[in-house]
Amino acid sequence: MSKKSIKGIKLNKNINSIYKTKNNLFVYGILGYEKIKLKYKYFIFYKKKSIFIKIFSKKKMLKSILGTYHSIIKNLIFGVSKGFSKSLSIDGLGYYVKISKKDHNKLLFELGYSNLKSLFVDKKIKFNIEEKGKRIVLFCTNNILLGDFVNKILKLRKYNLYNGKGIKITNEIKVLKQRKKK
Repeated sequence: MSKKSIKGIKLNKNINSIYKTKNNLFVYGILGYEKIKLKYKYFIFYKKKSIFIKIFSKKKMLKSILGTYHSIIKNLIFGVSKGFSKSLSIDGLGYYVKISKKDHNKLLFELGYSNLKSLFVDKKIKFNIEEKGKRIVLFCTNNILLGDFVNKILKLRKYNLYNGKGIKITNEIKVLKQRKKK
């Protein structure tokens, strides 16, 4: 039994409703709704403004997945009530990002290559470009979707510590290697 599932997930005032169908779990909040498809059969019940997940099986594999489901459902509840945001900064001379004039769900990146790199943004992800195209702030209710999109952006031009060029997460601190001393 997972230690997380014993504590339960506390619900806040921003959650409107949660219901489970045969295989799906729906969470409705002030920022919208999210759903997850549950592969294995679990019992989800309420007790004192908290959600508890239980499984009545002696299979070891199913008990190990219980903690994973607990974390996923907790992220869904947090995302629907408050949301997730990530901030990316683009460093380098001539490096910037802009929105496509034809399609407003498309970001165009100028990253020192001979042509522009483009990425389509999912409809669930909201974005804001700040500091004349040097910073992107992304907001989404789904943590997994946001993380995948941020990784796609980071792969366009990896941050080079020695030159100080590329795309990085804004508050991320990277340390240079020490040189060999003679």
